[in-house]
Amino acid sequence: MGCLLFVAFIVVIFVVSTCFIISPILGWVALVALVCGLIGLYYSLKSMEKEKEDYKVNEASQVRKKISEAKDFTPTEIFISEDHLLAIALDNSKQKVCFVFTNGKRINETFVLNSILYLYKDILHSEIQENGTSISSTSRSSQLAGAAIGGLLAGGIGALVGASGATQTISQKVNKLEMKIVVDDINHPTWYISFLEPVQAIIGFDIKSIAYQNARKDAERWHSLLKVLIRRADEEEDKMKHNEIVSSIDNASSRNATSSSVADELRKLGDLLKDELITKEEFEDHKKKLLN
Repeated sequence: MGCLLFVAFIVVIFVVSTCFIISPILGWVALVALVCGLIGLYYSLKSMEKEKEDYKVNEASQVRKKISEAKDFTPTEIFISEDHLLAIALDNSKQKVCFVFTNGKRINETFVLNSILYLYKDILHSEIQENGTSISSTSRSSQLAGAAIGGLLAGGIGALVGASGATQTISQKVNKLEMKIVVDDINHPTWYISFLEPVQAIIGFDIKSIAYQNARKDAERWHSLLKVLIRRADEEEDKMKHNEIVSSIDNASSRNATSSSVADELRKLGDLLKDELITKEEFEDHKKKLLN
């Protein structure tokens, strides 16, 4: 709005100056008319901004209401994208993730919202992208070899490994800052959350601006939260695999111990038969019981 008012002010100065050159009376009339017009423009823009802010507040309220309706989910962290097309929420106690999104349909000028719940183990990949370039990413280590996620990540596994480390921003203007999230869901495998206000993003944000710095902090914070969830899932899966291996070894040892015990008893029965302390029939009967 500031740029538009500045342009209008320049136009006013030019027009009024021209009118004063032609006629002082005409100049004063033009000055009063243009000042009134400028004041009207200012209040019109303020009204538009208020309507836009009210719309955002209403949309945010609807999103939060949708999240609160999710079954067995109490949000501890919520982020609503700047375009209000997607929201993400975390429930730390139940270790769940909720996505609220719109399919573009409206009822009474309000977007129809949908929600999906995932366990934190379903989060496979998180990545911050700036102007379409990955600047930081993390993935479930146990899923990197899987064909499903390999096809979802940009450029495949090779590109993912190459982009796993954070890189510095090169461009001075940023038009897009978003987080890409891949989940274990064939119907909704990929989610993009925008952190920049869409109208201003058309012009671009200077990387030194407060708006960009705040958006970058939000993106990095949520990326870090998902990194924690991914790490926990990897650790639990490693622990589960470790327990399975230990259990398998214990079972094998138990079977070996049982086999050794049966073999010892059979040897004793053989010695008793050899010394004629038991009959052949008794030997076969005891042998049958041991083997069963």
